[in-house]
Amino acid sequence: MDRPLISAFIAQSLDGFIATDDNSIDWLTAAAAPDEDYGFDAFLEQVDVIVMGRGTYEFIKDVELLPYGSRPVHVLTNRPAVARPGFDFYARNPDDAVRHWADGGFSHVYIDGGNVISQFLGRGLVDRMTITTTPILLGSGKRLFHRTGRSTLLRLERSVTFPSGMTQAEYHLRHEAPDTLR
Repeated sequence: MDRPLISAFIAQSLDGFIATDDNSIDWLTAAAAPDEDYGFDAFLEQVDVIVMGRGTYEFIKDVELLPYGSRPVHVLTNRPAVARPGFDFYARNPDDAVRHWADGGFSHVYIDGGNVISQFLGRGLVDRMTITTTPILLGSGKRLFHRTGRSTLLRLERSVTFPSGMTQAEYHLRHEAPDTLR
């Protein structure tokens, strides 16, 4: 079975947080320059399904206009959630989810949210990560990366610095066993 390409595209503070303790990302929009293109729309054009965890869903569930177009959104959760058109809720582990997407004919999956990204990294299922780092230190908040139980080797494919001070790095994950890191 060929599995879909799995990519993350996310922003973090310089100290590694994706949201404040009260789940705000106002710091991100304050740091972004209105005339800078960070490539999210171009990235989104390449994917055919969006996947997020329950925390990310709770954050965006009331946003009226999302940038996903007609792409399906899958929310990985074990808790009941208020339904939203275009969103499907699943209680699947990463391996089962990947099999489901492969069986469904999806070729490129976008995973979003620190918990989901970390779970997929822990299973060695992420292929690419684009991480935009903002020039702000939050001091506390919701971390991008959580314990994965494994070391992961990355290969830097591209990096860009923006006039606003944001930096963006695209990594491809090396799937050979990082024996020297265990």
